[in-house]
Amino acid sequence: MPSLSRRACTKSKGQPNLLHTAWYRHHQNPYHPQQNPDGIINLGTAENRLLFDLIQEKLADIKLDQMHEDYTHYCKLSGTDAFRQKLSAFFNRFMHPQEKIVEQDVYVMNGCGTVIETIGRSICNEGDGVLIPAPYYTGFKSDLEQRIAVKTIPVHLDCQGKQAFQITLQKLEEALEGAEDSGIPVKALLLSNPNNPLGTVYTEEELEMMAEFCYNNDLHLVCDEIYLLSVYDQNASFKSLLSIKNFHKYRDHIHVVWGFSKDFSLSGFRVGVAITKNEELQHDLGSQGYYTSVSTVTQYILEEMITDSQWLDKLVQINHQRLQQNRNLVAKKLSQTNIPFVYPKSGLFVWINLSKCMEDQSLQNETELFEQLMNNGLYLVPGQAFETKENGWFRMIISNEYQTVELALKRLLKTVRNFSSDFVQSIVRKSITFEEIGHRRGSTETVVALETSIRKLRNKKQKEMSQFLIE
Repeated sequence: MPSLSRRACTKSKGQPNLLHTAWYRHHQNPYHPQQNPDGIINLGTAENRLLFDLIQEKLADIKLDQMHEDYTHYCKLSGTDAFRQKLSAFFNRFMHPQEKIVEQDVYVMNGCGTVIETIGRSICNEGDGVLIPAPYYTGFKSDLEQRIAVKTIPVHLDCQGKQAFQITLQKLEEALEGAEDSGIPVKALLLSNPNNPLGTVYTEEELEMMAEFCYNNDLHLVCDEIYLLSVYDQNASFKSLLSIKNFHKYRDHIHVVWGFSKDFSLSGFRVGVAITKNEELQHDLGSQGYYTSVSTVTQYILEEMITDSQWLDKLVQINHQRLQQNRNLVAKKLSQTNIPFVYPKSGLFVWINLSKCMEDQSLQNETELFEQLMNNGLYLVPGQAFETKENGWFRMIISNEYQTVELALKRLLKTVRNFSSDFVQSIVRKSITFEEIGHRRGSTETVVALETSIRKLRNKKQKEMSQFLIE
């Protein structure tokens, strides 16, 4: 048969993606409370399943038969004039930008992944690098590497201590220097704010620091704000990068991404938006619209949604209430069982630390725990997918039905208890093996020393694991 191109052959090689494999495994056996109660609960894919009743209500009100004929013909590939104007008003309301967003600043594309890739193509050459604070959303890697050959460079944050998961200037400078020492020209810093997978928000001081870092090093600063309307905790103070005090100084460096997948629970609509004041980037984004455009009918429907202020306010309020309710459920259960986690105030997830039930905190052990969770009917994403510095972290999605999240927690705790018990029992088995070896060698001192060490280790681990055995 005829061969494929070198591009196609290069992309098809390598190991299967862990998350793709897990998703298809779930897809073959999805959980349903009545039809398949033993199926796999998907709390790995970051989809908002809390708002369909409101979306369905609004879709029923939208009268497609009143749509103007223009929507059935070609439009500007960066978005219809009407939709871009309405989006500008929407962003001005919720992002509170220092400079008013206008139509020419807004570029509509078929999903935020496409937006990231398109911006990456515009600002980077093949082989250039983009810094990303880690842990970070796993999709960034494929967005930048798969087709445009841009290297993702993790800025590894501490996972423990007073500065756990905090971005610092020192971390950024070290990552930049390390990349340049390796011969990788760095062109940009990429953030997600609110943060995926942490569920936290950057302070204005942190945003200003990162903007100044990019300004001083002539870098672009790209911020994915796809969870803009999912900051549900009243104690959280969210600042869009477009609203920081010194935006005017950094305006040509800053580019913001947003989409309808999370805040509007419309991941299937595949609509993302780029916002930038940089005129050169505006021109290039517009020139790529032939490959990134969105159906005019989809734009019409979304235009109707974002201009209905009463319905929109209701959507945001209920989204916050339901996310907070589920966050409280998960936080309470994890606290009761002494499982460490990062307390989230935004987004659709909780970042959980299960390392204490692992034997050696190795990548292999994390993968084994991931597989055990899948076998017990629960799909969570392991930390290895987020380039995290330490193994044993998992992201759990909370934006599902309350009862489903409750059941998922039961499956999680059951898995952790069994995994922990297996670990403790392995220590016992190892102790017997060591004793037999010692006796065969005829060394009483060896046996005593091994028995003492093993007893201490076993007692220590049993004490640590006891926190996971609470009913």
